Amino acid sequence: MNDFLAKFSSREKTIVTLATFSLLGLLVHALIIEPYNQRQLEVNEALEQGNIDLLWIKSAVARLPLNSGGSQARKFEGSLANLIDNEVRSQDLNSFLAQMTPINDNEIRIRYKSINFNRLLNFIAQVNSQGLRVKDLRINTSDKPSDVDCSLVLEKA
Repeated sequence: MNDFLAKFSSREKTIVTLATFSLLGLLVHALIIEPYNQRQLEVNEALEQGNIDLLWIKSAVARLPLNSGGSQARKFEGSLANLIDNEVRSQDLNSFLAQMTPINDNEIRIRYKSINFNRLLNFIAQVNSQGLRVKDLRINTSDKPSDVDCSLVLEKA
């Protein structure tokens, strides 16, 4: 490198040195600083969207019917599969039901595909009022903004 620079005059050496530092600065900006700033912006947007989603879920939970002390959920007697099947039919959720699997006599796993979130909440509230409680609930986003994919395990209370 010194042999290469030895051919140039001091003015040319200064220009080459300044050009090298400018190029290094641009590379650092393009390859490190700008991707970092872009990723930070994406993370902040995702966090803001998560806060918006959390507020929406809290408002949806506030609309759920409350179980007051005077009206307790009645105990369910009979087959969980029959109860769930009746509730799914009465709420016209057949097209969203992907799978219904009994785990044991007291538990059942239900999977819904692309069900409206509010309809899912109504279903959960209805089976809760019939003496079942949610043991496990997993919700994922679906193709439509208001729809979700859901897997829930219900058990006799």
